[in-house]
Parts: sequence; structure tokens; C-alpha cells
Amino acid sequence: MPRCCVQCFHDSVIVAKINAEGEISRCSYCGTNQVSCIDPADLADKLELFTYGLREDENGHSFSEILKSYGVLSKRVRQTDILVNDIFGDSIANRLFLFDFDVASYADEWEDFKLELKHKNRFFPKATIYSSLFRRLTPGSNEGVLFQLLEQLKIPVDMKESFFRARISEKHLDARQMGCPPREIVTGGRANPLGIPYLYAADSLITCISEVRPSNSSGVYVAQMTPVHELSVLDLTTPREHCSASAFGEEQLSAVLGFLGLLELFSNELSKPIRPENSNLDYIPTQFLCEFIKSEAKFDGIVFNSSFGQGKNYVFFDGDSLAPAAPIKYIVNKTVHEYEQV
Repeated sequence: MPRCCVQCFHDSVIVAKINAEGEISRCSYCGTNQVSCIDPADLADKLELFTYGLREDENGHSFSEILKSYGVLSKRVRQTDILVNDIFGDSIANRLFLFDFDVASYADEWEDFKLELKHKNRFFPKATIYSSLFRRLTPGSNEGVLFQLLEQLKIPVDMKESFFRARISEKHLDARQMGCPPREIVTGGRANPLGIPYLYAADSLITCISEVRPSNSSGVYVAQMTPVHELSVLDLTTPREHCSASAFGEEQLSAVLGFLGLLELFSNELSKPIRPENSNLDYIPTQFLCEFIKSEAKFDGIVFNSSFGQGKNYVFFDGDSLAPAAPIKYIVNKTVHEYEQV
């Protein structure tokens, strides 16, 4: 009998069901050995939730693609259509669906909001997304769903963890000079507005050095940073995979899918490279986003993918929440540039 495993799914509710009711075996769909597995038909009651708001249409998508859009299925699954058909039986095979709701509405509103922040109204924006999502006390809004998703993306940072922070300098630097710059001289960055210092760090030595964009022969000082107390950060590396859509009710699924798309947009905005000459304007939307995460969602920082390789970047809103060790100086021997014709 075929069995699916915890590695086939991202959704934490479904993973919990497999762990609770399954038994150790080999997965028939991703090939993982010695892992908790279950009869795929036993998951039909959990996954049936995602049929809400669908209508059959010859120009639509398979149900396996629908589940991927919710971040339910893992990329480990070799043939997702086969797994989905084994969960639901032949009733789902060869049928195509469209959503009865606009899955891109929040993404479109975010693009309009970015333009308003950069070119029209910076401090008193009038865009719909501002009043409906980013103002927590708005009656009748979907903000409850958004804040629940943010809570699912919360990860703790323990005092035993460490991060890396780099500064380019030809002069000797000590530990006291590896924290945030003074607010009087701090420039605007990807996360922080002008005059408001945040602490930028990375999860690895190579990522933190790459992020300061050194040239050949640059001297780079790197210090390890450790939290002085436990912190909580918002993980925006892969929001669609780390959120559990099945934790919501049917009537909330349209908002969930819209917010998942919006959170992925936020993740991409934070990670994409920006030319220095454009940064003053292009950083304004991500600065607004970080202010919202700090002040309204009450996180101590964020983590997002670096545009350099596989590493992760961390931004901590209070620089005093981490203590730097004595920095080590490195000399950059070689930088590598990748390019493409456009």
C-alpha cells in the first residue's frame, strides 16, 4: 500500500496529523526512508478544506497546483498529481479549477501603495491597503488573518546563538565600533529610515562580508554578535512554506491566499539587489514594512534571504539587544560578478 510522509508536506497541521497517526516506513512519493508515513487517503479530511472557493473550469489549474499555491505540498514529492489523486481518489483526477476570488488583489494594492509612498504621500498615505491591513484597529478588516500568519512565522532567537556583522575599514576597529552607527549619522538602509539605526547581521561569515560589497584588497572587520536576551524575529525567507493555511476556516481562505502572496512579495522586496543611486526612494517601502513589523506586529527583528548565495540576513531593531565580540580583520582577495544580457 502506498504511503506518504511528513517530508511530502509543509503545512504544520498536516505534518502533525502524520506524526500522530502514522508509522515509521519508507515514503512512496518522495522516497524518504525511516520516516513517519500514513495512508494518503487518511489526509482527505484535512485537504478537502482547500476545495473551498473553487469552480471547475477548463482553463484552470490542477488541484495539485492549487495546493502548491497554498504552500501545502513539498518540492520533494516527485509526482504531485499522483499523490493528490491517491488522497482523493479518481474524483479529482483530470479536473481543472479556478478561484472564485481574486488571489492577486493584495499584491496589486501593494504595488500601488509603493508608488504612493515614493511619489505622492509618505506620512499620511491614502491607499486602501494602508487602512485595511496596516492599521491594526480598523473594524471589519482582515488584519486578524494577517497577524495570525505573522505569528506562525515567528521564530525565537536564543542567547546561545550568534550572528556575524561586517564593516569595511582601513583603520583598526574594536568591539565598541561594531554595533549600530550613532543615530546622528546613520543613513537610510534597506530596513531602517534615515536617522533610525538598526543592526544588520548575517548567519554566516561569507554572507556578511558579501553584503557590505567589498572590492579586491578591501579590509573587512567581522564581529560575532550574541543576543543579550531572547528575541523573536519574523522569518520572511519562505513564508508560503512556513505558514499553515489549514489552521484557518473556509471563510478565511481567500484572505490567507492573498496574504501568502503578499508576504512572498515582501520577502522578494527585502532580498532583491538595489543600485545605490536608487536606494533613497526604492528603500522607502521596505522601511515602511519594517516599521510595521516592529511597531504593530511587535517583533524584535526580521530574517530574509540574502541576494548573495544561500545565506540569510538578519535585521534587529534594537542594536543594544546584541553584544559584539572583538572583531577579526579579513582582506578580500577576489570578488566574483555574475551578469546576464538584457
